[in-house]
Amino acid sequence: MDETTATQVTESQATTQRPASVLCVDDEANVVSALRRELRRQGYEVHTATDAAGAESVLDAHTIDAVICDFRLGSDDGVTLLARFAQRDRTIARILLTAYGDYDVSRRAINEGQVFALLEKPWSPEELQTTLAAALQVFEHVRSADALRTTEHSSAPIAAELRELCHGLLALETPAKRGHGERVAELMEEFGHHLRLDENRIAEAVLAAKVHDIGEIALPDDVQRTPQSRLIGNGAKEFHRHPEIGESLLNASTALKGVARLVRAHHERFDGRGFPDGLSGNDIPIAARILSVIDTFDEAMHGHILRRRLTESDARDLILRERGQRFDPRAVNAFFRWYKQRQPADEGTHEGIPVTDLQPGMVLAKDLTTPEGFLLLPAGHRVNEALLQRVQTLAARHGDSLRAFVIGGKRHD
Repeated sequence: MDETTATQVTESQATTQRPASVLCVDDEANVVSALRRELRRQGYEVHTATDAAGAESVLDAHTIDAVICDFRLGSDDGVTLLARFAQRDRTIARILLTAYGDYDVSRRAINEGQVFALLEKPWSPEELQTTLAAALQVFEHVRSADALRTTEHSSAPIAAELRELCHGLLALETPAKRGHGERVAELMEEFGHHLRLDENRIAEAVLAAKVHDIGEIALPDDVQRTPQSRLIGNGAKEFHRHPEIGESLLNASTALKGVARLVRAHHERFDGRGFPDGLSGNDIPIAARILSVIDTFDEAMHGHILRRRLTESDARDLILRERGQRFDPRAVNAFFRWYKQRQPADEGTHEGIPVTDLQPGMVLAKDLTTPEGFLLLPAGHRVNEALLQRVQTLAARHGDSLRAFVIGGKRHD
């Protein structure tokens, strides 16, 4: 087990002040034995059952944090059992173990069993541990958010606490998308205030922007790493699951149902050819339509859509080409009018600052490119220490001729 997984297990168990309790359900005794042996080795409290009735008895007698259940259970099946578990206690993390990884199983697992992830046999110890640790961490956050609805607070403190919750969920972003949720949320918040939206609507939209891709943590590694335009066949089908998975995770908490609705809808298209529901036009929540524009803009500049990173100008052109098809034309027009105003007013004549004067926390107002046109960092990127060292090394041969434009000319901590 790698260091990240070990940390997740430790954090999950520390939160509950006891070893996390896992129920393993499979009608094959050797599989149950292997699961029990592996999970006990990692410090989990393990309960087992070989059929649905036995599993329900365990749930009656013990506090269970997670269930790992086989799809085939004799006369019953794992999806049906997990659906019953979800009705009894929606904060139990649910993982389906199956050798029958077809689309229908995936659809039922998401819609009926509300599963966190599917694990195909034969599973590896590393995959088992990583998936279980992530599931426990997510559902611990869900449990905390659910508790908020029983607490008497004004709407503003609740929004603040939910911000902290979703900030915690960002730790589960896939490596390929690290930092994406924060960047999209920052733009969403600024744009929402520009539009003078209600504060609660802004808070909900910002939370959705932060965690809109949280469902991707349940996708296979190769799908996570592949740019969207390169996904075909089963890879595309897997990718199309992530809005529903994200909604399922967030829906476990009543306090996050509005956020979950936006997460589910962020890949719908204005022309009705999106997923997962094929919504069109005004049937798509307005915040989800705005999120779709900002999400694509940032992803295009960070190489998540195509194999290469696009410049700010090319990313804008990509969105403009699909205005009225993929994107709400009003959302596109309003966003880019505001985004242009957001840039420094004198950027046409201002000389910027030397790259050597960049500091961690600064946000780029324009693409940072070499005189030859090589993109070093795209507009909107927040500079961190590691990136700064690499960029300054690459830029050293250009001296003061390579300059950066930053928003407001200062740090954005």
